Amino acid sequence: MSISDDFKHQVKSANPLESVVANYVSLKRSGRNYVCCCPFHSEKTPSFHINVEDGFYKCFGCGESGDVFSFIMKMENCDFIGAVEFLSNRAGISMPKWNRFSNNDKNSKERNTILSINREARLFFYKKLTQSSHVIDYIKNVRKISANTSLIVYNVGYAPNEWFALTKHLRELGFKDEDILKSGLVKKNGSGTLYDFFKNRLIVPILDIKGNVIAFGGRILDNSMPKYLNSPDTPVFKKSEQLFSLNLAKKSIAKSRSVILAEGYMDVMALYDAGFQNAVASLGTSLTPEQVSLIKRYADEVIICYDNDTAGINATNRAISLFLNSSTDKELKIKVLQVTGAKDPDEYIKTYGKDRFKLLLQGSLDAIDFQLNQVRTDLNLNTNSGKIELLKRSANILAQIQNSTSREVYVSSIARECNIEPKTFSDTVKSVMAKKDRTSIRQPYNGNNMIDRKYIPNVLNSNGTVTNTNGYIANFDANSQIRLFNSEREVIAYISKFCDLIPYATESLSEDNFQFSRHKNIFKAICKHTDALNNLNDKSIIHSDLSEEDFEYFLNICEEYREIITEYDVAPKGLSDCVQNILEYSKDFNTMNNNRLTDLHKLRDRKLQEQKHKTLPR
Repeated sequence: MSISDDFKHQVKSANPLESVVANYVSLKRSGRNYVCCCPFHSEKTPSFHINVEDGFYKCFGCGESGDVFSFIMKMENCDFIGAVEFLSNRAGISMPKWNRFSNNDKNSKERNTILSINREARLFFYKKLTQSSHVIDYIKNVRKISANTSLIVYNVGYAPNEWFALTKHLRELGFKDEDILKSGLVKKNGSGTLYDFFKNRLIVPILDIKGNVIAFGGRILDNSMPKYLNSPDTPVFKKSEQLFSLNLAKKSIAKSRSVILAEGYMDVMALYDAGFQNAVASLGTSLTPEQVSLIKRYADEVIICYDNDTAGINATNRAISLFLNSSTDKELKIKVLQVTGAKDPDEYIKTYGKDRFKLLLQGSLDAIDFQLNQVRTDLNLNTNSGKIELLKRSANILAQIQNSTSREVYVSSIARECNIEPKTFSDTVKSVMAKKDRTSIRQPYNGNNMIDRKYIPNVLNSNGTVTNTNGYIANFDANSQIRLFNSEREVIAYISKFCDLIPYATESLSEDNFQFSRHKNIFKAICKHTDALNNLNDKSIIHSDLSEEDFEYFLNICEEYREIITEYDVAPKGLSDCVQNILEYSKDFNTMNNNRLTDLHKLRDRKLQEQKHKTLPR
């Protein structure tokens, strides 16, 4: 599906780039143009330039560039269609009636219905709150959160102490039972009767980055358990992929390039109320790799601000490991705020005030320093055994550091403290790193390695085999899985970058050669539009043939390889190697595939020969 050039021009004209950027950072006039500190990376000297006449921006610090659409795609973490929607809403322009989805898209209709149910549920919970003085008293006097923050900013509500109140209300609005059930707001008992999922709880709406109500969190008002209850996963909500309050925090994060990671939504609301508006929280689960990637996309620094108890410290260490071992190339400053004299940030602010908390934030420890302090608390470093144990524990911590310079600084410091040669300890740390690398290769999936479970659902099995989308089992070892996974991604990246390679890829491969379902779907969509596709710069051409998740994944591949695959000269060779890897692992690696490889090798040789004669187009 594509948007007409006339409509894109209309939206662009109604949203001057400088006025859009000014919503995120402060601009400074420079002749007819503007400069500012880049919203995409941390800097003190402005290097982000806006050309008013051309409607184009360029950062000479990090290299980001584009127009108003690409700016919103980056800032709001959305695809091209989402950016058009965002800007058309900003300018008060109605989108075409087909909007994002075709009328026969069953999944899209289901999502829209559930979002409608959630909107009505939020209004229902809010109305019940205004009628419940004891809940308002709890917010004001127990939680000590202002009415502006709780009611206006976060739209908190109340689920009444009844089993069927919301169910009845949604039915009266005309929603079907099957849709209400899919929303996660109701459950079905053994006799088939629907009943409310939330009962006698303070309700906190959970919004996605675009402001859609996608789920709810419920906090009990007494001492019963469980204290917190969150919506289950639904077609519009995957708790492992969302961060509470990111929709509100993103503007503050863009300015400071720093995010406070709290443990729960009550902590986030307390922080917001005290003026710390760059706080987010995970949603009823331990921090996930998906949430780590989301934080890295928006911030250059994260301050982990969990509870000051054993569970909170353990959760902090798990979060540090996830950040340090995440697969993205971007380095993130990881700090830990140690709350002393209170069990959590909420209690600390109520007890000591926001100014003291600000000082506490400024004194946050580097994550590695935090972990090193933790492992030495029970050791007597005046003894050799204490020093040996410190070296052993520290080696495991330092093996997480990818930056060799940073790692060696810590190595030297600890080696001096334990009176050994830095090189000896450095070799120990490198040995631990090598062991970890071998372990990660042996494991098909451990949550942090190159193969991400959300991108290949129902493909990797517990025994380490790969299930093909056609149903058979391919007994690939872990190394082969990673190699195949990356080869499929790179084929998509090559033909997305250099459109004249599409015919060669489609002649050499069929969709059945792809083992990972998401890659298969994208390749199939590209093949469908080969004739009409002059280039993939307008990526919305294939959008209608993909689910939202697949299309977002496709955009992520394009972005990931944008700075990696840059030279056309080497593209045929790179594509050829990737295709060969895929065909080698295909179930039908037979004479037909051998013939395909032969043809592809001839293509590669011909292209390389053309390059020598400088006839290859660029």
